[in-house]
Formats: sequence, structure tokens, C-alpha cells
Amino acid sequence: MASTDPLLRSLPSLLLAVHLLLESKNPKSFFRPYIDILPTAFSIPLFFQFTDLVALKGSPVLEEAIKMLFNTARQYLYLQRLLKVFFFFFFFSFINSSFSTLTRPYWQKDFKIDLSYAEFRWAVSVVMTRQNQIPLSSGKGLDLALIPVWDMCNHADGEITTFFNSESQTTEFQAMQDFKQGDQVFIFYGKRPNSDLLLYSGFVYGSANKYDCIKLKFTLNPNDPLSALKAQVLESSQLSL
Repeated sequence: MASTDPLLRSLPSLLLAVHLLLESKNPKSFFRPYIDILPTAFSIPLFFQFTDLVALKGSPVLEEAIKMLFNTARQYLYLQRLLKVFFFFFFFSFINSSFSTLTRPYWQKDFKIDLSYAEFRWAVSVVMTRQNQIPLSSGKGLDLALIPVWDMCNHADGEITTFFNSESQTTEFQAMQDFKQGDQVFIFYGKRPNSDLLLYSGFVYGSANKYDCIKLKFTLNPNDPLSALKAQVLESSQLSL
């Protein structure tokens, strides 16, 4: 299913969320200790109340937050339909191969599709706040992954000190400063404005964020005789409309 569906192939983060959901439903999963300590709620827009969205009125973040809500809802509905089609064909293939041993109670137990939006929202939020790119084992391209323990470090201003060791196939992290026993260890999330930190990590770094900026959208009047020239000036300045 994952290898043939166009949406899953084009959205690695969605595919990672599906894998997380499957592992979370497996009581014998190798990743069970990690999954059990993941947060159950987040402070990103997917968990916002209506009053939280109202508080964003006048900010360009509001539009991005609403897009996130709609896109996640659409992905959930798409995945629900995909699972129904998948289990439909799997179920009838099973009937053809072992009809004599199939009973209705057995079918209800093993072929029931049970994926709530709350579960899907949780998995998407885990991935959204913790996903990291690592090189593929083939050495060609990148893939998304969750990195237990490391992904629980909070953000502080500094520099990126985490790198992937291709020889040992491990992610290596060096502390940005000296820490004493019991101190919290921070990492640098990258040069991200507070708007991105709020949308995808659920916090803002305040005035201490020297990379903070505001994205403003402008449009050109097509009836303006200088619109073509203005578009060229914007393009030469690497600004998009």
C-alpha cells in the first residue's frame, strides 16, 4: 500500500506517522518503551482550541494554522478510505484462501478498521515535532526518522552540533556547552523564526530569537504598467509573490 499510493509516496512525514500508528497498536513492538513516554498532547495548532486560534487574529500564522488543520483532516479522511479499500481486498483474498475456517466473530476481531482522528492527530503531531532527516542506507537521498531520547531535548540559541556518521550509521550529538549533572541539555533547532517554532514545535523563543522575522504577502496589480518590471525586481532580489 505504501509503495504504490501516490500520496504516501509524496509525503514521507505522513508515511512515518502511519508507521508510528502501526507500532503504537502493537503491544510487542520493539519501540514500545519509546512510544510509551511520548507526549499524549501537544501545543501546536492541531491541539488548539477555538480561543487559541482567535488569539492569532491579525497574524500571518493564523492562515498557516488553519491550513495545517484542514490538511490534517483531509489526510485522515484519505487514509480512512485507503484503509477500507486495502482491508476490503485483503478480506476477500483471505476468504478465497481459507473460507472454511472463517467465521464472523473472527472477522470482526481481526479485520476491524479502528483509526480515530484523535489517534491520527497524535501520530502526526509526534512526527511534526520530532521528525529528522537521515541519509538512506544506500547513500542516495534522505529519509525521515524519529530519534529516541535526542528528540526530547529542548531548544536554545547556539549552533547545530548533531551530525550523521555514515560509517557507524548513527546520529552523533555534541553538547553546545559544558553541563553539570542534573542540568537540562539543550540543542539548537536551527535558524527558525518564532512563527515556525510555534507551528511545528509548539513554542516561541521570544525576543531571544535573533532569527525571528515576519512573512508578509504582497500582490502586484496586473493593470499596473510597471507590474512586469516590478516582478523582475522582486525576482532578482529572490522575493516571491
